[in-house]
Amino acid sequence: MRTRFKKSRSDYPAGILAIYDNGGKTADRYCVVFAPAATGRQNHFTTLTMSARPYHPQGVGITAEHSTRPTRSVGDRVISLEALPDDCRQCVEEYMSEPVEASGGPGYPGHCPEGMDWSAWLAMNNVD
Repeated sequence: MRTRFKKSRSDYPAGILAIYDNGGKTADRYCVVFAPAATGRQNHFTTLTMSARPYHPQGVGITAEHSTRPTRSVGDRVISLEALPDDCRQCVEEYMSEPVEASGGPGYPGHCPEGMDWSAWLAMNNVD
């Protein structure tokens, strides 16, 4: 049985489940949770955590994998993609456009089979 993963906001693009802002309590202020890629029988959630300037030499831009869906901490706010600083949005867009590895890549089910609609492929793999 496949599990469908609910987005924290309905306006997130396909592949993003949540975006959290901790208000600047830590250097990795923003956290983007990507929809999981099924690898065998286990789901792996990828996160991208960033400072407001992830490309700065002292900025933060780190990916991590989790076996369960990361949730927000006390005090974190759920925010829209548009609420992220420009550099963070660019970082998310670049990450989502990277080629998908055989292991599943950034929360995507792999390359869409030829002749199949991308939305249908995402739905078939439980990515809203």
